[in-house]
Amino acid sequence: MFGEISGTFDKATATAVKSFQRVNRLTVDGKAGPATMAKLESGSAVNPMEVQQRLKDLNYYDGDVDGNFGALSVSAVKAFQKANGFDKKQVNGVLNSATLNALYAADAK
Repeated sequence: MFGEISGTFDKATATAVKSFQRVNRLTVDGKAGPATMAKLESGSAVNPMEVQQRLKDLNYYDGDVDGNFGALSVSAVKAFQKANGFDKKQVNGVLNSATLNALYAADAK
């Protein structure tokens, strides 16, 4: 999410936290609790904006690259999964390791 850094945990911050939680398969509550902070500091966190940009580069996402991983982003992930041979059960819009590996593979289509 873009915005001015205010030092206040406001609605925009909570929305950004929720997007981060969603793409990192954490409980989506908008709170920067222990699990969210641990993932954030882990070095293995998925960045919602990077995922959106990659989906946009591959022509699956046509929204703004804003880090808000909502319905449009989930639909783009599903379309990517379907086009890249995931079976019906795996076409779920979830950024699991198989989806992320395929998304960043050199031969992703």
